[in-house]
Amino acid sequence: MFNIILSICLSAVSATILPPGFTLRQFQATRANVLNMKISQRVVYSGNIFNETIWFKNSDKFKVSIEKDGDILTLVRNGQKCIVTGSSSRVTSQDLCKKSISNNFYYSTLMPAGNLVNYMKSVGIKANYEQTEVLKDKDGYAKPSDVFMLRYDKTPIYVIGASESDYSSALSNAKGDKKNVTDKLLESLKEKSPQIWLDSSTNYPVRIYGEESDSGKKLEILFGPYTTDGNDLPFPSTIKFSMDGKEILSYGVQNFESNISSMDDQLFNVATYLTKFPKSVEESNLSENKKVLLNYLKEYR
Repeated sequence: MFNIILSICLSAVSATILPPGFTLRQFQATRANVLNMKISQRVVYSGNIFNETIWFKNSDKFKVSIEKDGDILTLVRNGQKCIVTGSSSRVTSQDLCKKSISNNFYYSTLMPAGNLVNYMKSVGIKANYEQTEVLKDKDGYAKPSDVFMLRYDKTPIYVIGASESDYSSALSNAKGDKKNVTDKLLESLKEKSPQIWLDSSTNYPVRIYGEESDSGKKLEILFGPYTTDGNDLPFPSTIKFSMDGKEILSYGVQNFESNISSMDDQLFNVATYLTKFPKSVEESNLSENKKVLLNYLKEYR
């Protein structure tokens, strides 16, 4: 489930208005029961390919280990404490450890403390969050006040964040192509405002669009087919980031587990890593592979 914090307008070529009692039940009740996660995935970043393993526990404990051609960097966060290590020494990286856990889809959407709007913020999407509103039912789920439906790739979807004027303008732009009105409508609509697209049958996010706050570039995040782990927790098998139409980052999930009984707090004990790696190395003295990995951690972890 997500606490959707956006004023919502969901539209279609033949606008289907859902009943007032309609409720977005994102991930059902599973999200509230997630205690920990482990994700192994293949990462393609700035032309580099490497492997990444992520561990989360209780929303404030986080570890990520990334490996490229035998070079390894590990980032551990435990509350306000943080450390970055290589295979034999820790890495001095003040900028990285000043950050909190950032734009990670699994943390921001599947752990109890996260939500999808915070994920949009964390990846730098510019939106008028001051004018958003929260509508909840008695179970704590978000309840949109006005809901319309669109069709994307033959799948009914909900478009969150677009206004009626956005829809009218996009529809006007699309009417010139009678064979592909819906496709043209979606292409035009996504340029109007920051948006989240949800699969209407599951409420899982399929795409996120927005403008990056710092650069003004158009950011698109595409979520691939969803599957579930052994605890029936749904997750996307692929996530792809594009900037101004060019793919800049992609993830291919190789293994996903939740509520692992053997995940001990020692895995996130920063003091243990400080003892294990007494020597430190400056960023400038890292190998080229490790510099790539460190830049990735700074941007995306």
